[in-house]
Amino acid sequence: MDIWKYASREQYKDMLLSFALLSGPDWPPKRIMACLYALSNHPEAHYHALSVPKKSGGVRRLLAPDPLMKQVQRNLLHHVLEGFSPSEAAMAYRRGVSAKDHAARHCGQRVVLTLDIQDFFDSITFPQVLARCFPIIYFPRPVGVLLASLCCAYERLPQGAPTSPAVSNLVMKPFDEHMLAWCGERNITYSRYCDDMTFSGDFDFQEVKGKVEGFLEAMGMALNRKKTRVSFRGGRQAVTGLVVNERPGIPREYKRRLRQEIYQYRKFGLPGTETDSEKYRARLLGKIRYVLSVQPEDAWFAQAEEEPIMTHEEKAKQNFLNGYNCAQAVFCAFCDVTGMEEKEALRLSSSFGGGMGRLREVCGAVSGMFMAAGLLYGYDNVEDKALKTEHYARIQELAARFAGEEKTIICRELLGLAEKHSEPVPEDRTEAYYQNRPCPRIVAAAARILEEYIKEQEAAKSVDL
Repeated sequence: MDIWKYASREQYKDMLLSFALLSGPDWPPKRIMACLYALSNHPEAHYHALSVPKKSGGVRRLLAPDPLMKQVQRNLLHHVLEGFSPSEAAMAYRRGVSAKDHAARHCGQRVVLTLDIQDFFDSITFPQVLARCFPIIYFPRPVGVLLASLCCAYERLPQGAPTSPAVSNLVMKPFDEHMLAWCGERNITYSRYCDDMTFSGDFDFQEVKGKVEGFLEAMGMALNRKKTRVSFRGGRQAVTGLVVNERPGIPREYKRRLRQEIYQYRKFGLPGTETDSEKYRARLLGKIRYVLSVQPEDAWFAQAEEEPIMTHEEKAKQNFLNGYNCAQAVFCAFCDVTGMEEKEALRLSSSFGGGMGRLREVCGAVSGMFMAAGLLYGYDNVEDKALKTEHYARIQELAARFAGEEKTIICRELLGLAEKHSEPVPEDRTEAYYQNRPCPRIVAAAARILEEYIKEQEAAKSVDL
């Protein structure tokens, strides 16, 4: 029975306006309705295609909405879609539920079966969105069609729209509920994380796979056979990237690679394929926090989260801005590779700030660079002339690289001082001090030059091996 049979167009309009899909501009109702109709009649005009690299290789193709469409979709998500509950089996795109919760359901089981839905978002069609998200019992047909049109592009669910995750969970709700009931009768645990379905227990995995294939086929979907995985107790069992043999855990290989990434960045700076330090550091921090969200007891990553992820160049500059003298700033930035305790390094390099005790001779940043190079490559056999010659040549090369950028290695010349300035009292580190001095840039340059030199030596060593 059509409960909206006697509803008027004016009432349809009032319902749409009540959803507050366009917030912000003080538009009259007539203009808001005109905008919503324009968006829903030609949604494809409000998307642009993006290609994002996949971790597993290849690219993921997204359709990203323009700002106006995105605003409408976000309001549609918060004011309408979030009022409907997905199945308890749906573990993705739900507030307070994580991949760890999904994996935890399948720990300590004899058999773990993971299945993947092929082209998940693109397999969800406009009629399914209309029927499952905007059913006639809650929405007059014209209203439901308009709302469903705002969620779709090219008659499909676009991966990249803010509404698509919630819509996908609602479209999959009949499937999830049916599989929960069917699996419950057989003591099988079932949950779904976006397009990844997981079944665990003691069961015939071929029977489960056949059941899933039949149901998906009725929905116009199919399994991605390349991603079907069956694992048994005794071997490694993984769910959405987490090991579930006993309790949810990050694979050892992932943590090892992440530790290596952090170490390489701190020691050598950005990888050759990267250009933006801020974004790269943000990605590393995101990975660290992902590890801690699953294993908060991991002390190494807990410490890595607390310590700023910086290159030696960035660390040296930050040291100087924190009050270290120029020699201390550079020398202490390399404590992670020299192995020296920072307190000891601070004392050892303290005499060389200000061009050696404010004598304005050799720049303290250069001295700090030389001291770190001495710990890394210096000699201790005082009778070996060849080693002495090799190391002095190394120091002269570092000095030449610095002078090539800064024109000199002498402090007073770098600062533009007419004569030596030997007063021992250091200047106050005020905002004006940092604005007028080239020292932060000079300190960073010295650390970068040594960082590049270390990288070259590591590369040469690997070639020799």
